[in-house]
Amino acid sequence: MKKFNSNSQDSSLPPEVVQLITQVNLNCEKTKDVFVKLQGVTQERDHLLRCLLVSLNLLEMNCLEDVMRELDDSGKKNFDEIVKRHIDELEDMVKVYLDGHSSVFQVPFEKILGLTQEAIERVRAFKLSMLDQKKDRLDRLFQLPDTDTD
Repeated sequence: MKKFNSNSQDSSLPPEVVQLITQVNLNCEKTKDVFVKLQGVTQERDHLLRCLLVSLNLLEMNCLEDVMRELDDSGKKNFDEIVKRHIDELEDMVKVYLDGHSSVFQVPFEKILGLTQEAIERVRAFKLSMLDQKKDRLDRLFQLPDTDTD
């Protein structure tokens, strides 16, 4: 960035103009420093968002492994409705941030946080449901009464 330094010609300028030139120089330098910091924070945000996507994909694959072990199609349908659709929606939204589209500011980041919490709750519910189904099958297999009821 070109800095307008004071020189011998400045002595012929009115003092308020010299002062304004100095302020412009200071504001340009400060703005440059802010942009450098902003770039660093943006890179950190993007890294964390990529980590979020990786973790979401791992959760999705973990749930899908449970579905693949099942013999019926209801598990796949439940997986798609409860887990996959919501994780896909969240991934699309996060990718908008990562791609730097101008529409990024149309989606408040709080919405991403809310969808993330919702996706986590849906994964929990799905996994607990799958565990309950396994328990029920084992109980039927061994003809054991339900131990949770009084």
